[in-house]
Amino acid sequence: MATVNTTGSTISTANPGRDGTGTIVTGWTAGASGGYVRTIRIKATGNTDAGMVRIFHYDGAYYLWREIQVVAITPDRTTPSFESELNFVNDNSTGWQVGAADTIRFATEQAQEFDIIVEGMDN
Repeated sequence: MATVNTTGSTISTANPGRDGTGTIVTGWTAGASGGYVRTIRIKATGNTDAGMVRIFHYDGAYYLWREIQVVAITPDRTTPSFESELNFVNDNSTGWQVGAADTIRFATEQAQEFDIIVEGMDN
């Protein structure tokens, strides 16, 4: 039976690398029998400049899985801060399947703070 595995993390250190070097934050770890990611939510905590949030799959080596384009926003009482949601669940899938103890890791190109919530399940 699958077990819910939801975690939160924050990234804020600028890292221009796409190769797994530099500051990368572990945002989610699969269970001992593997698991699957259902959604990833990225939310800026303040102003943003144009840049990227990078998502890596790590299984002993880093794989740049996706880059999320961040747009310049100055939030105020009528303009929300930057946010993005990726949904990996569809009619034919329970989510993004990953192996035992694999991790999903995150980096931001700009030195700006983002909160990240990963909702997944362990096998």
